Amino acid sequence: MAFSELSRTRLLREEEKERLAIVDYLLIFLLIFMIANIVVQSYFIAPVKVEGNSMNVTLQNGDWLYMSKTKEPEVGDVVVFARNKEVNYIKRIIALEGDSVRSVKGVLQIKKKGEDSWVNFDDEHAYYFRKPYGTYMGYNLKDIPEIKVGKGQMFVLGDNRWDSQDSRAIGLIDTDTILGIVPEWSIKHRDKYAGYLNFVEKINDWFAKIKKDK
Repeated sequence: MAFSELSRTRLLREEEKERLAIVDYLLIFLLIFMIANIVVQSYFIAPVKVEGNSMNVTLQNGDWLYMSKTKEPEVGDVVVFARNKEVNYIKRIIALEGDSVRSVKGVLQIKKKGEDSWVNFDDEHAYYFRKPYGTYMGYNLKDIPEIKVGKGQMFVLGDNRWDSQDSRAIGLIDTDTILGIVPEWSIKHRDKYAGYLNFVEKINDWFAKIKKDK
């Protein structure tokens, strides 16, 4: 009888050790995953959520995207940059260092670095929700005066030409404020990972609320 009880006790202890080992493995896996996630988001790729309508109809308010932190900016890229310490903007790069920009009767024109002639900027992403069409902002029908992009700067516009605070209002943007470039695959497949990122956002909000309440 004593032997049977001793065996049962040993079995229970072994089962408890196995359960604790499983928990330890799960915690280690979670820790590794969190560390890897932090490294990836810090240096390679990170999620970003669109707020506002300045990139309609290419992007919608509430869309989740991934941005690359290693891609070099090119004309036509969708870029995320820090407007200030609290606010980030998402726009499209129209011109980079050495390029010149202007608009004539609402038509956007670019003179590339080292070239002498102006060419119309073929912008298939531009969206206008009211007439007249063109690069105008709101009801301001003034064209963009000729602007040459300086060293370490870029000229950006929102795809929603009539409702975007961009280089027409805030001037040229320093390239060292770039947080990431949104690749085409991210825009094309954004609906596939939206559910996951919305879930992660809720979890983060839940943890933030707990931390705030303490």
